[in-house]
Amino acid sequence: MLKRVIVYFIAPVFVVLIILLMVLVFNTLSDKSTRPGNSAISTIVLDKNDLQAAEHRLSEAIRIKTLSHELTSLQGKKISRTFLNLLRTNYPNLHSDLKQTVINEQSIIYHWPAPVSSNKSRPVLLLAHYDVVPVQGLNWQHPGFSGFNDGQAIWGRGSLDNKSSLLAMLEAIEILLRQGHSLNRDVYLAFGHDEESGGELGAKKIAEYFISQGLKFDMILDEGLVVTEGVIDLVQQPVALIGISEKGLLNLELSLEQKGGHASMPGKITAVGQMSRALQRLEENPLPARLTYPVVTMLSRLAHKAKVMNRLVLSNLWLFRYFVIKKFNQSPATHAAVNTTIVATQISASNKINVLPTTVTANLNIRILPGDSIDSVQQHVRDTIGNPRIRLRVVDGAFEPAPMSMIDHDVYRQLERSILQVYPDALVAPGLVLAATDSRHYRSLTERTYRFMPLRLTKQDLSRIHGENERILIQDYHRSIQFYWQLLMNIAVNQAEDLSQVDRVRNLAGYYQG
Repeated sequence: MLKRVIVYFIAPVFVVLIILLMVLVFNTLSDKSTRPGNSAISTIVLDKNDLQAAEHRLSEAIRIKTLSHELTSLQGKKISRTFLNLLRTNYPNLHSDLKQTVINEQSIIYHWPAPVSSNKSRPVLLLAHYDVVPVQGLNWQHPGFSGFNDGQAIWGRGSLDNKSSLLAMLEAIEILLRQGHSLNRDVYLAFGHDEESGGELGAKKIAEYFISQGLKFDMILDEGLVVTEGVIDLVQQPVALIGISEKGLLNLELSLEQKGGHASMPGKITAVGQMSRALQRLEENPLPARLTYPVVTMLSRLAHKAKVMNRLVLSNLWLFRYFVIKKFNQSPATHAAVNTTIVATQISASNKINVLPTTVTANLNIRILPGDSIDSVQQHVRDTIGNPRIRLRVVDGAFEPAPMSMIDHDVYRQLERSILQVYPDALVAPGLVLAATDSRHYRSLTERTYRFMPLRLTKQDLSRIHGENERILIQDYHRSIQFYWQLLMNIAVNQAEDLSQVDRVRNLAGYYQG
């Protein structure tokens, strides 16, 4: 009898466990990562004097107070002209050789055409913005618009977000023009002036211009994710994340009207009480957490460099998905990567302490995970609240999560390769952008939008973006210039041309690291 139990019940379970163990071990030991070929460390024609001049130009740009919320005024338009004139003065070769189109008086497009005889692919588009958020806080080491260069870093608003990327693109193109390279495809740059305010007057109008010209792009590259150092504790190496999608946005107003009166006679049910219960229900009943494609792909790319137990888990998400989500939910930053977040940010009721409000409103800021939608989120809010007296209204615009951009494409591989040529010690992986970028206005112009800034940032550095003591390390600014030069070399420069000057190129990796 015992033998029959073993044969018919225990033995099959044992076999299944053995097979399961073999699958886990096989997946763990299989290296699913990819690394582009020919990722030798970048070379660039640039000497120390050129680098110091580039630093000075960035400092000048930071000193111009291009505050996003002020640029729409008459004075703001003068500030925009001052900034654009500074670019014309500081980048003469580029402004001589590239066509410029000013959009809505304050944003600008640069067009670098390939020769007519060139066998051209679709053009590529690089995005940036020059508007900045206000300087807040009392603990700045150097004034927020000083552009102060202390020999180690350049300080001020825009040094990270996003003037450094904008100027690094221009520096790279100036170098390429000076070197005499020709292109195999057209290159466009588009710089908005109101990204921090939504991009309606800048990026949106630029996109409309491109549509009117019948343009489509092989790739669009915007700001977004960065090279993180000590941020992702799954691995020891720096991790360069390329945003292949970004969360959607929905600002939703909840409102409830009720008869007012004196607070001494409130009745059993109050408007504030009803709204409070509605908000509590939303906090207690979130949408289900999920691992989306960008996050799953990121984890699978990093798994081969993770510690043994982490590698076992990350290589077998089909089995350990629940535990990974639980781990992600423990931190606000990673929680946002696996959830559609719904948070009340503003509540308004009576304007006097002894008066019952006739209207109570609560504003929700909702960041929508790919796979959810504006309609599905609104339905979730409505069903969760369960109070037909509370009305919902979309305010300040809304947009769906961005479509996924392919990673199995040559332009993505060239982007990956360019990153590795400048950051050879980094791991490169796709990722999900949690905030909003100007790239959402360009969705109809390409199937491939990537979001990456060539900045190497620690946890402390990430807090400087929109925070106190924003600054860029000088060696990181040098790398930014190097990255855009390398990217354009890889995706747009005619590699068949006679590059006898390559013999003159010296490797600056040692200088950047020193």
